[in-house]
Amino acid sequence: MKISTRLRLAVYIPITIAVIIIITLVLSYQETAKIQKTGDTVRQIRSSITELNYNFFSYTLSHEERTKQQFLTEDEKLTSLTAEAQLSNPDQQRLLDSIREDSITMKNLFLQMVYAYEDGDTGGVEYQLAGLLLSKSYQADTDASLLRTMVDDGIRVNGTRTFWLIFLVMLLVTLPLTVILVRTRYTITSSLSRLNKGAVVIGSGDLDFRIEEKGNDEIADLSHAFNEMTANLKTVTASKSELEREIEERKKAEEDLRQSEERWATTLASIGDAVIATDEYSRITFMNAVAEEMTGWTFPEASGKPSAEVFKIINEETRQVVESPVTGVLRTGLIVGLANHTILVRKDGTEIPIDDSGAPIKYEDGTMRGVVLVFRDITQRRKADQIKDEFIGMVSHELRTPLTVVTGAIHTAMLTGLPPEELPSLLQEAALGAASLANILDNLLELTRHQAKRLLLDTKPLYIKEVIDNIVEQLREKSPVHRLMTDVPEQLPFVEADRVRLERVLHNLIDNAIKYSPQGGEVKIFTRQDGGSLIIGVSDQGIGISLEDRTRLFQPFQRLGKPVHGIKGLGLGLVVCLRLVEAHHGRLWVESEPGKGSTFYFTLPGKRVGNS
Repeated sequence: MKISTRLRLAVYIPITIAVIIIITLVLSYQETAKIQKTGDTVRQIRSSITELNYNFFSYTLSHEERTKQQFLTEDEKLTSLTAEAQLSNPDQQRLLDSIREDSITMKNLFLQMVYAYEDGDTGGVEYQLAGLLLSKSYQADTDASLLRTMVDDGIRVNGTRTFWLIFLVMLLVTLPLTVILVRTRYTITSSLSRLNKGAVVIGSGDLDFRIEEKGNDEIADLSHAFNEMTANLKTVTASKSELEREIEERKKAEEDLRQSEERWATTLASIGDAVIATDEYSRITFMNAVAEEMTGWTFPEASGKPSAEVFKIINEETRQVVESPVTGVLRTGLIVGLANHTILVRKDGTEIPIDDSGAPIKYEDGTMRGVVLVFRDITQRRKADQIKDEFIGMVSHELRTPLTVVTGAIHTAMLTGLPPEELPSLLQEAALGAASLANILDNLLELTRHQAKRLLLDTKPLYIKEVIDNIVEQLREKSPVHRLMTDVPEQLPFVEADRVRLERVLHNLIDNAIKYSPQGGEVKIFTRQDGGSLIIGVSDQGIGISLEDRTRLFQPFQRLGKPVHGIKGLGLGLVVCLRLVEAHHGRLWVESEPGKGSTFYFTLPGKRVGNS
């Protein structure tokens, strides 16, 4: 059998394995996806039961219409989830039916309890109904937990079954493949061994030697051709030593050329700058990948074209065509660089600011061979100079304003003859200016620590209500014209957090809400629990944030929308909040509508260590 035939068989078998495995995986994936969907539904069912309990307890405590509606809404969700679940296992279906019946009973008991309360019942009926509802809720939760365990077991069984099926398929198909490959290897190695021995003998000068032509495969054909070549070599007039010397010299020259070309091509292709090489007539002979990207021309497109056609440059200010460094090098034979404000016009017409230089390529005798042009995109460098200048100007302005207030108030307070009753207000102005300076510097320091990867947290158990109340009192004194309202339950659990950083987040968010709210407007700080996380929200009645501006909301030095008179700041507050919240493994987001105010939320996941 031909070696190529055996090798084809060796290729077809792995392809067959791959097809079988793919089919098995697809079928398994479909089954797993179905089970996973059922598992997700079951988990949502249990979560919904938990939410019903929460709403039930809330109603028994407050008897508010809102909590009643929340209970009924969650009950509709639970009913929808139990109807959506598709279970093929009879035991699982029985548990689901039991949960569905219990949810109906829970709803009826809740409604009876509501009617009893609204009718003014004082005979204890409401508490009896509450006890029955709790019993049904416990049974439904127990069934949901058992159902989830059964579904999870089904997922594991399905994965195990898939693994063993694939293993069995691979085992059954690998055996014949191994046999074919072993026999093919033996045939090839034994034939190549004979061919190698013959080549050694013939290479020593024995042109009468013949290699055994055994079998009918490709190596046997090669042996036959080798024997014919040996016979033809006897007609060569050159001596063996001359041939050997010529061959060695040619190999060395070819190797030197190959290494030189590899070093040249590898160096220019991998360099970070764009590189274009031309011949002595300014025609392009080489472009690396960076040059292709920057000019918009591929090397096959540009090869042989005049460099001025591919490398088009103009002056950024005058828009006049600039002489190419290639032309200057060919004219002077010297290294030529570009002036500032040079723009590269790409193939599609877009423009890139660049700097570059051209150098001559010469033969050993000094004759001009061509030009190498090296250039780079300086767009990011320009932006970084621009950002630095804007930042320095912004910081200078923002620091100067509160500093002027502080120094002005102090100098005024030191004036001779100043009425004593004016001194407290001057000191108050100086204190507010100093606090503003401290806030700007604290935000800058936090951002610097994050960028230097030195933002270390000192987390301790904190009573979140106490932290919120302290910050609210500080800012209430600073801005008495705004109404700061809190909705923070007393029974909130402790959380693990860095108090200083948490106060910084709250201060920035509440201070922003005050800035963007009208005088007399309400700023509300509230909390709620969401599973294992505590959500803290700060809402205002300000100008709101457009959808377009939200994309830049958490970038440093960004002031969004049109400037608002009297609102100052570096635009660092929100980005500092984002970094500090992320350092606590939480997240920060905003919900807003232009003209209707904004609400910023952040979460504190982390472990709870006890209740207040």
